[in-house]
Amino acid sequence: MKKAFSLAEMLMAIVILGIITALTIPVLLNKGPNSGVVLTKKAYTVTEKIVSSLINDPVLYPDRTHEQYQGFDDTESHGDYSAGANKFRDAFKAKLNITNDDGDKFTTPDGLHWDLTNARNWAKNNAADEKYIMIDINSENLPNCRYNDPACKAPDQFWIYIQNNGRIRIDAADEYAIKVITAHSELRK
Repeated sequence: MKKAFSLAEMLMAIVILGIITALTIPVLLNKGPNSGVVLTKKAYTVTEKIVSSLINDPVLYPDRTHEQYQGFDDTESHGDYSAGANKFRDAFKAKLNITNDDGDKFTTPDGLHWDLTNARNWAKNNAADEKYIMIDINSENLPNCRYNDPACKAPDQFWIYIQNNGRIRIDAADEYAIKVITAHSELRK
């Protein structure tokens, strides 16, 4: 008696392996991290760390509690940065590795496109002063829209607001970014 598999048995084994492969490949392909989620969290974390570093830099923004004032102040020169509209922007950019610099707008090697156009001119003694940074997680690639745009199916931009005291928050209209950032941690208010 011959000990071998019949053609029918071989075909059945191949069909079973094909079914198992067809079921597992999509699962395995979805196991990797979503780059949009990773870059959104990275942008928020990097911004949080840089803003904290700047607000706590005694040379750049000296402690003025004795004057009843604390926070960002671009009206006076301190350290390597002169007074003026670009003091915060220049100090922020100095903390990043920038590959494409266009003044207020620049790109980092991870593909994040930063726009600090609205994060300038911090006023002294204005606790309510709040600026924002626009971040595009896929650089200049489309769709270049925010969550609050009804036509936007895959938002890739969001705003991070920076308060004069150094606290940051995501714009309430950017529900996708808030959801991503708060998925595994509590967003500080």
